[in-house]
Formats: sequence, C-alpha cells, structure tokens
Amino acid sequence: MSVAEQLTAQRIQRHSSHEHTIDFGINVAGVPRLRAQATEGTKLTMWPGELLDNAGRVTQWSTGTPIFHSVQIDEGAIDWTPRFGFNGYRYLDVQGDIPDSAVWTTDVLRASNRKVGTFRSSDVRLTRLHELVDRAIQGNMHSVFTDCPHREKLGWLEQLHLCFGALTRNYDVEAHLRDCLHHIRVAQLPSGALPNIAPELVDFSGLEFRGDTNAFREDPNWGGALVRMAWAHYRCYGDRRVLDENIHTIDRYLVYLAGRSKHGTLDFGLGDWVGLEHNTSREIVATHGWIGILRDAAQVHRVLGDQSRAVSLIEQADGVVRSLLSRHALSSDSTQAEIVLLADLDKAESTRYLAALEARLEQDAHVTVGEVALPAFIRLFTQTDRDRRLLELLMDPELPGYGYQVASDATALTETWTMKGGDEGEGSQNHFMLGMIDDWLRETIAGLRQADNDIRWRNAVIEPRMEAGPSAAETHFASPQGLYSVAWDTAIGRVDITIPVGGSAELRLPADWHAPSRVGAGQHEFFRRP
Repeated sequence: MSVAEQLTAQRIQRHSSHEHTIDFGINVAGVPRLRAQATEGTKLTMWPGELLDNAGRVTQWSTGTPIFHSVQIDEGAIDWTPRFGFNGYRYLDVQGDIPDSAVWTTDVLRASNRKVGTFRSSDVRLTRLHELVDRAIQGNMHSVFTDCPHREKLGWLEQLHLCFGALTRNYDVEAHLRDCLHHIRVAQLPSGALPNIAPELVDFSGLEFRGDTNAFREDPNWGGALVRMAWAHYRCYGDRRVLDENIHTIDRYLVYLAGRSKHGTLDFGLGDWVGLEHNTSREIVATHGWIGILRDAAQVHRVLGDQSRAVSLIEQADGVVRSLLSRHALSSDSTQAEIVLLADLDKAESTRYLAALEARLEQDAHVTVGEVALPAFIRLFTQTDRDRRLLELLMDPELPGYGYQVASDATALTETWTMKGGDEGEGSQNHFMLGMIDDWLRETIAGLRQADNDIRWRNAVIEPRMEAGPSAAETHFASPQGLYSVAWDTAIGRVDITIPVGGSAELRLPADWHAPSRVGAGQHEFFRRP
C-alpha cells in the first residue's frame, strides 16, 4: 500500500477543553497524522468512525467497536501516525489536551494501482455516483480487495466478478486480480468447494443464515468468482495464463457444484445479499449463479482447446436452465429479484418479464433487489431500451437506492440501499459491492463497451443512450490495447471518439448523426444533421 493522497481537517468541533471531533470531509481508508510542537507531555486517545451521533461525536456502530489509537506525546516536535494497521473513517474523536500548534491530516492508503478510467455527465447526480463508487473501490483496494476497511477487512469474493467492470475500468488491476485468483485457488477445500472469502482467514462453517448452516462459507455466487473472474480477466487483458493456472481448480469446483444439485438446481448460500425482499427464492439465486459458472467454464475450455468439454458444459447449463424454469414459473408473487433473474435466462420472453417487474415496482414503490440480482435488473431495462425508466428508479432521492445515497451526501458507496444497518446488511459507509452501476454509466450512458466476442479490447462498441436523460457524457479508458474515449453532447450535436492503434469500434449512433458503422484508430468527430 502507499499514500494516495493526504486530506486536511475540514472542521474541528470543540466539545470541551479536552474533547474534540475532527471532520476530514471524505470517508476513506487510512491513518490519522498529527504534527505539532508540544510544550509538555500529554496522552491522546483517538476514536475513528464513519458517522456522528446526535451529539456530534463519533459513533462506531457501522465499523465495529472499540477501535482507537492511544499515544503518549512527549515534549518537543511531533509527527505521529500509527505504525500498524489502518482505519475506515471520516471523523476522529480526540480525547486529551491537544497542543495549540496541532495540524491534523489523514494519510489515505490504498494499493498503488494506476488510474485508467474516468466518467462525467451533465447530470451531476451521475457524476457524483461514479465518484462514490470510485471512493469505495479505493477504500477497499489493499493487499486483497476487502468488503470494508474497518470492521472485517476480509476478501469477500462476489464483488470481484459482480463489479469486475467497475474495477478494471477505473484501475489497472491486471496483476492484482491475478493475485486474487491465486488466493482463491489456495483456499479450495478438500471437497472441491471454494469458500466465500480468500484468503480464508476466518472459517465461517456453522454460521447459519436463513436455514443454511454453511451459508457464509459456501455460496456459488461467491466461490464461483474463480470461474467468472478468470474468464472476465482473460477477456479484458488477454493473458491465457489465468486460464491455464486455474483450470484444474475450476474443474474440481464444477464437480463439487454438481454434487450439491437436487432436481437439477442448487439451493444453498446467502441468496440475493442486501436485497430488501427476504422471501426471494434462494434456489433461483444460487442456480442462476451456477448457470453463469457453467457457461464461463465452457468458454475457458474452448480457449484451452477442449471443444468436447466446452460443448458438454453448455449442454449442462441449458439443462439447468430448463430445470429452473420448470420449477419456478412467473407469478404475481414473484419478487423483483426472481423476475429479473428468470428473465436473464429466458430472454425470448423479456417483454412479459418487464411487464411483471413494472407491476411489482408499482406495488413495492422502490427497487428491492440485492447485489446478486442487480446486474440482471439493469440488463432487463437496458436490453429493452428503457434506460430513462431505469434512471428514474435508481436515482430517486427519497427512496432506497443510489439517488438516496447521493442526496444524503454520502462520500463513498454504502453497504445497503438505506445506508443503515439491519437484516439487509450491517450499514458500512464504505462498500463497493453495489458498484456494478458504474458499468451502466460507462457502457450505456457514455456508450463505450467491449465487443461481445473480443479479447484484450481490440474491438469496442460505441452506443451511447442519448435519450436516457443526460444531455452530455464522456468516458476515457486506457485499455490494454490503448486509449479509448467517447464524449457526446446533444446540446451542440457532437460526438468525439478516440480509438487506439490496433483497435476499432462499431458505431451505433442515432440515425440523424453523420457517422459510419465502424471506425479505426485515431480521433474522430461526428455531428448531428440539422
């Protein structure tokens, strides 16, 4: 880890002569630093936290407690910071006699992965949302990608593949994610199962969740990160080593999952984590994850030259789809998560599922899906050209969701839709596991995505959804192939595009723009017809 930036205290609230609360303005992962000239010895105790209570003092309910630093300061010059560990915090309660010359800063710590992407929009809410995702990634980008930088610091795996685009389009994490795959391989259990965290620093066996006594240790949407991320990594960076290194572990895991199946489906694990509807079928959530694992494993075997195995896995996945759809028919009682996950597997009926989802949304009044179903929720609206409706749902400032977080002045993405603790999560104010919305911002709003069958970003698709709401958006990405960028503005009727040497892009602009269907390397600008 390295010091990425240094924040100065934005506000110091004095409660008494020896009690102060310092606000650094942004919720980060790091350590406090005190510089001063002390005239006599004193002891200071510091309590870091993400939130303040009604009295304006630090509360540690979202971070775990007690977390504190205690230091004896001698007379003379001081430049103190903790030597070991780091905290997730925005605020610092300080108890003791602070020297009058004290200057408080925060050293923001993270892995020194290079920044490779940006996003901006004329809709300031969307720009702000991107910043929240980016801050949460930074706050959890350490030796492993953690879930939060305070109470656990554990490498929960589902976020690595669910938020793969958010990670890779913001930072160069090629080597970092290869290291994560190594940790998952090493953590594989004798049964072939892959634990929910890697390195497996805590054994969560026996920790019950909604009837599954092993839910926090074995879930296909968590352990399956090995398969999903290995394939995504190869597609993004083009390094076949990630497939060669992991194929044996992948195959052992496939045998394990098949052994856990009943009725041709899976029914174990955590379900749709942080979802607001607790009656969502765990069987649908787990089996949807299994199908994705089988399909990605088939692609891995295809690239490695085992075509018969690839065909067998696709046939197995198709069989699991049939089994799941036969056991779970769409009904008026289907939850939002159930509807979108089934729609993801039954795309020919997307119109019917979309109608069912809208009816459910009218009944629920807000989005209730959790992190596992959220990508499918976004896909259903995007694939049916209803991005404006999706924007309305996600960015409502008064309902649980992204808009609520933005309107509530969050400074990093939070763990739950409500920003609070409860059955749906513990209320961390610095989690990137809901950060998959960053894919939608870059790929759909700005309109830059990797072509479906492409490897290493040699080919892109540029298809901005200009009717979604914003009047302008732009994104830049220093891909493994080189720099891609898209910047569009409907007010001036212009699109600017950059394609790297060796790259190309299919253009899908509205019909009233002067643009070809494909462009090659170079800088291009196109204008809307008057």
